[in-house]
Amino acid sequence: MKKFFLFLTLLTLSVGQMWGASFSTTYSYGGTDWTRSGFSDESTFYKSSSSNDCVATIAGIFTNKTITSSVVITLNVACYGNGSNPTSSKFGIYNSSACTSQVTATQGGTLPSSSTYTNTTYTITQTNAANFSNDLAIKVASGTKLIRLKSIKVEFSYTAASCDKKVTITKGTPESGGSFNLDKTGAQDCCSALTVTVSNITAPSGKQFSAITQSGINSGVTIDQNAKTVTYTANTNGSSSINVTFVDLPKYTVTLMDDNDTRTQASYGAAVSLPSRAGCTGYTFAGWTKTWTSAQGSWTTTAPTIIKAGSYTPTEDENLYPVYTKTESGGDPVSVSGGNMDNGVGLTGWSTSGTGTYSGNGVKFDGANDYIQSPDLSSNNYTALTVKLKAGYNGSSGSILTIASLNASGNVIDSEDFTPNQSYTSQSTVKSIDLSGSDVIKYIRVTMKSKTSNLGMKYCEVFAAGSTTSYISVPNCCTPLGSINGSFFWPTLFSYLTC
Repeated sequence: MKKFFLFLTLLTLSVGQMWGASFSTTYSYGGTDWTRSGFSDESTFYKSSSSNDCVATIAGIFTNKTITSSVVITLNVACYGNGSNPTSSKFGIYNSSACTSQVTATQGGTLPSSSTYTNTTYTITQTNAANFSNDLAIKVASGTKLIRLKSIKVEFSYTAASCDKKVTITKGTPESGGSFNLDKTGAQDCCSALTVTVSNITAPSGKQFSAITQSGINSGVTIDQNAKTVTYTANTNGSSSINVTFVDLPKYTVTLMDDNDTRTQASYGAAVSLPSRAGCTGYTFAGWTKTWTSAQGSWTTTAPTIIKAGSYTPTEDENLYPVYTKTESGGDPVSVSGGNMDNGVGLTGWSTSGTGTYSGNGVKFDGANDYIQSPDLSSNNYTALTVKLKAGYNGSSGSILTIASLNASGNVIDSEDFTPNQSYTSQSTVKSIDLSGSDVIKYIRVTMKSKTSNLGMKYCEVFAAGSTTSYISVPNCCTPLGSINGSFFWPTLFSYLTC
């Protein structure tokens, strides 16, 4: 018999060994709790008009129930295709999946007349409902428009015999300082599967949840530690005690893989101290990493996740490898500041004096000594930078821009003049200017040195020389070459290191 799902609102009755409830469930298209058949197309879910078909069966809906009210069935239906609109006899109510015995019902609600879904009801009196024993089936007659059936809602009240299979649930006593709740205690009916949920688990100080336990019933009990439920199979009898156990919170150990030194937490959540290592010629100690699962014995430009020396809180037992770096010149230039100014929008962080805008053609220089100036760049200790810019004249050529690097005192370190020789509306050529000196560069300034006509500037960007940082894991360069963890440790690299 197909599984079905009941949504019960329990009503209190004190008559003999009976208990009462109301039943109200909607069986919707796509659900697994009812069976559909005889439909021409399941995707649009319509019934052919060429034959009489038992199209829907809800198995076991009335099993072991004494109906104490009328049964109201609501069909959510619509028309599909041509033909006559359905009459009340289009739908029939039956008491078996074979649709061989029809149950008398009174039609109400609204019969469908278009593709719009309506609710059509069929009411079976309590007397006629006595013809139901197990199943409910719906039959659709032929001869009218095709019918779509989206859902069936069934409502009735009933009584059932009291369950004589019971599990008595008791709450165990957890370790001192721990606590938990059960959603059910005492004698519980168990004619069908019974599930008890454990919640609000609180561990004693310094401990964490370990497991849910059950004692008293030796078979037919399933404990789901993830869902924190205890389930008893149908028809289980007996007394069951549910408890919760706890274990000490872990204290994690960090192993430094270059000398096999270990650091263990004093208590869960406590920090350990990670040491620094001496640098080597051409190498800088960067920190520790657990990204690498073995020694990184050759240079790589892929940076691992680096843990700095000092206080560190591990979250598991960890092997940490030392990381050394070296930085070499080369690689692509790195943008420091600046960018496009196509629509007269100023550069982020840059200051201006006297400049205006050319809509669509950048910043306008219309007077001698107009300038734009970069933000403070001194924190990076640059002594050489490259400025790339686009600029053009509005009128005639001859206006001169000076591109300069300034030190912390505002004095010029290096400068170069530039006379744009293209129209400000085109600005297709990029001018590249290298500035360098012995002082640290604080600002880059672009100034109108002399004016023949206005200038427009669409683009100005500052670049630093590119560099490449490489990473390697090697033993401490001052550690004698030897055996670590029983194996020869990175021997091919040691000869390259000097203290």
